[in-house]
Amino acid sequence: MFKAEDALLYYWASLVRSYNRLVMVECGDWYEKDFGSELDLYYSFFVKCYHLKDWLMKLAEKDKKKNIRERVEKSTELRACRNVCNSTKHFLLDHKEVDANAQLANLSGLGEGISLFREYSPLGHLRGDRQCYEIRIETVGKRWTAIELATACMEQWAELIQGNWDVTLPNFRRS
Repeated sequence: MFKAEDALLYYWASLVRSYNRLVMVECGDWYEKDFGSELDLYYSFFVKCYHLKDWLMKLAEKDKKKNIRERVEKSTELRACRNVCNSTKHFLLDHKEVDANAQLANLSGLGEGISLFREYSPLGHLRGDRQCYEIRIETVGKRWTAIELATACMEQWAELIQGNWDVTLPNFRRS
């Protein structure tokens, strides 16, 4: 029988692997050097990251479910994660889970709610950077590098899980 803690550890390990692929992109170590392949990794991560909520809701008792919903609603980062997830999953963001405060111009072709784009560093090649751009995510009033948003989401989920379940998650950051 699969215990709740085992399910959390299984999903967390998968999420950590996805996160580590993003770290490889950020370091210029990812083997596919085209922007589309990199975006695929980010989209995949944010879908998986937001759907950790579904796993937690299935494993949670009634009082914890409210805590999970409140954490997502209070977190700018987890709401942005939700919008990236939903904008890659649905043709249009037109249902109740769309953050009404995150409506943006359509920069990425994904519909309303979130924009992913690359921002070039004009001096990057002079510093010897292997990658001369960063992938950025923007909502109304907030802009992150994609790895900053991914890291914030991972930190918040780890805090929520360790505060509500008797489980110690392996660290997701590389040493």
